Amino acid sequence: MNTVYSDITPERNELLAVPSKDEDILKKRYRILSQGAGGSGRIYYCFDLWSQVPCVLKAAGLSNPEDSQAESALRNQESPLVKLQKLLFLPSHKNVAKLYRLEQIQAEYYLVMEWLPNSLNSLLAAGNPVPAEQTARIALSVCLGMIHCQKHLSQPEKPFAHGNLKPSNLLFTRNGDVKITDFWNRVKPDVREDIFCLGKIMNELLICGKREHQSLSDQEQKLELIIRHCMAERPQDRLSTFEKLRDALLDFLHLPSDFRETEAGCGSPEEKTWLKVQACDQAVLGKDQKAEQIFPCFCHALTINPYDFPALQNEIDTLRSQGRTHELKRTRVLLSSLYKIQPESKELLKPIGNACYALKDFEPARACFRGYLKYNKNDWETIYHYAMCLYLDRDVTHARSYFQTAVRMMEEDGSAETERSKLMYLSISLYHLGDYSGAMEYLDKYRRNFGSSSQTKRLKLLLELDCQLQEKYGSLLFDAYRQLTSVTFAKDPQSHYQPILDRLTAMKEYLERSKITQTLAGHACDIYLSCLDYLMACYEGLGNMEQASACCDRILYFDRSLPEGLYNKGRILLLSEKAYAALPYFQSALRFLQDPDAGRQIEESLILAQKTIKNSAECRNLFLEEILSHGGKSEGEPDSLQRILKEKSFFLTKDFPDMLRTYAEDRIKNIKSSSPAAALPAHSNSGSALWNFLLQIRNLADALRQIPGESKDICASGALSLYQLLEETLFV
Repeated sequence: MNTVYSDITPERNELLAVPSKDEDILKKRYRILSQGAGGSGRIYYCFDLWSQVPCVLKAAGLSNPEDSQAESALRNQESPLVKLQKLLFLPSHKNVAKLYRLEQIQAEYYLVMEWLPNSLNSLLAAGNPVPAEQTARIALSVCLGMIHCQKHLSQPEKPFAHGNLKPSNLLFTRNGDVKITDFWNRVKPDVREDIFCLGKIMNELLICGKREHQSLSDQEQKLELIIRHCMAERPQDRLSTFEKLRDALLDFLHLPSDFRETEAGCGSPEEKTWLKVQACDQAVLGKDQKAEQIFPCFCHALTINPYDFPALQNEIDTLRSQGRTHELKRTRVLLSSLYKIQPESKELLKPIGNACYALKDFEPARACFRGYLKYNKNDWETIYHYAMCLYLDRDVTHARSYFQTAVRMMEEDGSAETERSKLMYLSISLYHLGDYSGAMEYLDKYRRNFGSSSQTKRLKLLLELDCQLQEKYGSLLFDAYRQLTSVTFAKDPQSHYQPILDRLTAMKEYLERSKITQTLAGHACDIYLSCLDYLMACYEGLGNMEQASACCDRILYFDRSLPEGLYNKGRILLLSEKAYAALPYFQSALRFLQDPDAGRQIEESLILAQKTIKNSAECRNLFLEEILSHGGKSEGEPDSLQRILKEKSFFLTKDFPDMLRTYAEDRIKNIKSSSPAAALPAHSNSGSALWNFLLQIRNLADALRQIPGESKDICASGALSLYQLLEETLFV
C-alpha cells in the first residue's frame, strides 16, 4: 500500500459498533458516521447498509428541478440534472472517482460516491519533500482521468473541462493511484484553465518541504520546465490539451511513446467495491439481466486471485440469487480442484460449503463447514450455515445447539460490515429456536435498516403463523400434558384417554392438512412434535402399540436425533418384545442426550435390552444375519459393519468365531438340502445359491479382517474361522 493512503477501516468499524438512532439513517439505507460542509453544501460520510460499503453523500448544489425559477434561469442551457445523470453513466476508470447514484433528500440532490479518505492535501500537509518522479506520476494520473472524461463527456464544439482542479479534489487509492472528483460544478470551465491548475498543483508538490532559495536537482529542473508550460501567464501560451501534457510527462518518466494506462479490472479493491455496489443496486431495482452483465467481473477477479474470498462469496451469492445452478456447480468444481491442489488452504472449505449449500447439497456442505470450523471455530456465519444443514437434514436437536452458539457469537460481534446478513441470520436462528419475540425484534430491525424483501415477508408470515398456532393450541397442549402426567390408572382407561386422543387427532389432522408440517420450524415444529408425543402416550395407554410406534416414527422423521423420541421408540419396541430392534434406539438416545442427569432411565432400558438379546438364540441369529448382509456385499459396507459390531459388542466374546462358523454351516446345509444341484460348487454353477452364499462368506471374512480397535483380534479370529469353512466346503 502506498504511504500516502491511510486505511480508516478500524475507525469506521468503531463508529459502526455504536448503536444507531433513527436520525442517523438516511433514506433507510445510509448510516451516517460523520458529516461536514463542502463548497456546494453538506457532506455525509456514510456506510451503505444495503451493499455494505462505505460511501460519501455530497450535495450537488442543485435543488428540485421542478422549481419554476430554477428552470427559467436554465432555459437556454442544458439541465444540471441531466449533466449529473450523464456523470453516472461515465464508464469506469482507475483515475476517476466512482459515482454510485443520485439521491434526492427532501428538496436537495446528493451524489453518492466512493469514500476515499485521503486527498492530495494530506500529502502536502505532511510537509515532506515529494520526489519529482512521484509528482510527475500524480500529474499523469490526473491527465489520464481527464482524457477519459473528455472522451465520454465532451460535446461538439464544447470539450469537457473540470473547472475546479485542486488538491482536495484529487483522492488517493490503496495502490497509490490518484482519482479526480467533484465534476459537478456549474462554473463555465476551460481546458487550459484546468491545465494551469494542474501545473500549480505540480509546483506545490515540487517545492513541498524545501527551504527558501534551495536549489533544484537536474530532474526537478526538467519537471519545472513542464510546469512553466502549464502555468504560462497568457492562456494561449499554455499547453492546449491534456494529451500534450500526458506526452510530456511520459517523456519525463521515460515511459514508451505507445504507453497505455493499465486497466483497473477486478484486481483493484476500489473497482471490486464499485462492482459490488452496482450489482446490489441492480438487484434492488429487480434488473437481473443487468446484474448478470456485471457478474462476469467477479469471475475475472478470481482469475487474478483465486483465493479472493470476498469475491468468491460475491460470485456464489450472485449465482444463487439468480438461480444459475449450472454455473454454481462449475464454481464448486473449480473450488474443489483448488482445494485438492492445496489442501492446506482450509479457508477454501467455507466457499465450497457455501456453493454446496446454495445447490441444496447439504451433506457435503455440512462436511465442508465442519472441516472449516476445525480451522476457525469462531466464524459465526459458518456455524449458522452448519446449523441450517443439520436442521434441513432433520438433526434438529444438534442444530438448535449450534443455532444457540451462532446467536451468542452474533450478538457479541460488534462489526457492522456484516450487519445486513447478521440481522437476518439472527432472526432465522431465533425462529428455529422457537423464540418468537426475539426473531420478530431482529426482523423488524432488518426491515427498518434495509427494507423488505420476499425473504423477510415470508419469515414474517411464518412468525405470525407461529404466534397464531401458539394462541390456538397452546392451552390444548398444556391441558393434555397436565392430564397425561397426572394419570392414576382408572378402571376404564378408554374413558380417560379417548377424549384427549380425539382432540389431539383433530389438531394433528389440521396441521397436516394445512401443509404446515412441510416447513416445520419454530413454534410450528414444537407444537406438532408435542402433539405427536402426547398422541403416542394416549395410544400406549390404550394398548395400541402399533399406532404409538407410528407416532414415534413421525417424530423421528422430523428430528432424527431427538433423545426423547429415540428413547420412546426403543421402549415401545422393547414392550413389543422386539429387543433387537430397540437396542440401537436406546444407544442413539444416550449418544444424543445433552443432559447427562436424564440418562439413568435410558441406561436401565439399554441394559435390559442387552440382556434380553444376549440370552436369545433368535436375536443371535438376527445379529449374524445382519453382519452377513452388510459385510458380505462385493462392494462392502465397512462403516455399517463397524457400527453394528459396536452396537452389539456384547456378542464379540471368545465364542464369536465358533458362533459365526456354526451359523454359516447351518446356512450351507439348508441351501444344499433345498437345492441338490447346488451341492457341486463348480464354476459352471457360479450363479447358484450356494456359490453366491460362499462369496458372501468370503466378503464378510475380508471385511472382518479390516475391523480396527478393541474388537480387532476377535473379528480376525472370526474371519479365520470363515476362511477355514470355505476351504473345507470347496476342496474337501
